[in-house]
Amino acid sequence: MNCPLHPNCFSNLLPDDEPDQLQSSEPTTVYTTMVTLWMLILQRFGGDMTLNAVVKDILSHDRDLLPNNKRIQERTVPDKSGAYSEARTRVDIKSIEFFTNRVSDSRCSRFSKMARPQINASDPGYRRTHQKAFA
Repeated sequence: MNCPLHPNCFSNLLPDDEPDQLQSSEPTTVYTTMVTLWMLILQRFGGDMTLNAVVKDILSHDRDLLPNNKRIQERTVPDKSGAYSEARTRVDIKSIEFFTNRVSDSRCSRFSKMARPQINASDPGYRRTHQKAFA
């Protein structure tokens, strides 16, 4: 995929499992922390895709992003959004902060003289300003 938003673009920013190490999942989990963060990005930058649309997109085009477990191998993951919706509520604020700060650090390292603000998504002012992202 040549999409600039493809998760492989993030592989040089952090190992795929780094956010998952911060917030672990069961071995049978399909929507791990990293997968869920990627899907949130895809959903927003993909023209505000619906939950169902992003789930169908991942299952149709990007199965390789999902963890290697029995449900993925047997293709028994439903194309409904319920599990993804639940996964979004499981991602804690520290994982989001870690991910966004890591991406920001990577981008700003090219401009070493530029200072970047730290993202503190638990700050009420930040949440009000970026309310749509928390919807």
